[in-house]
Order: sequence, then C-alpha cells, then structure tokens
Amino acid sequence: MEEAGVWDEHVKLSLDPPKVFCSKLKTDAFASINGKQAQRAALRNGDIIELGSLKLQFWLSEAPRVDCGFAKRLSGTIITAVCLAQVALVYWLIKAE
Repeated sequence: MEEAGVWDEHVKLSLDPPKVFCSKLKTDAFASINGKQAQRAALRNGDIIELGSLKLQFWLSEAPRVDCGFAKRLSGTIITAVCLAQVALVYWLIKAE
C-alpha cells in the first residue's frame, strides 16, 4: 500500500485460531487499533487499524456452511450395503463347503 507514513512490513497480521493478531514490526512506525497505539493486539470484527495516514477496517466473515446431509446418508447406505454383502458372501462360502 502506497500511502504517506506506511512502510514496507509496517505491521503483520497473524492467525492464531481462534484469534487474529496485529503486530507492529517497525519500532518507529505509527500503528493504532481503534485510536489506541498498540505494539500487538487481538483483532475483532469492525476494528479500525491505522497505519500512518491509512485507515483499514478489519473484518472476517464466517465460512459458509454446506449441508452434507444427503452425502452422509448416501455414504452410510453404501457402507451398510457393502458390509451386508460381505456377510452374505462369507455365509455363502461357509455354506458351500
């Protein structure tokens, strides 16, 4: 980002589930979270990160949930059918002797 007062490697965002941290990398760099200077801070949705003359709003959206109900039922049915087929095969092999 090319803005006044923003340096290369000004801050670092790191994911340490379940939190995201903002760490200032350069000691002379200006960085604040919600108007308060910070060396390292845990971020929450809506926090304002200021780097020199640049203001950024931090936001993580929730991952969409996928309904896997049909796939779970189908795979369960297939596994059950394979197991029953194996039991029937073993029974048939024993009977054939």
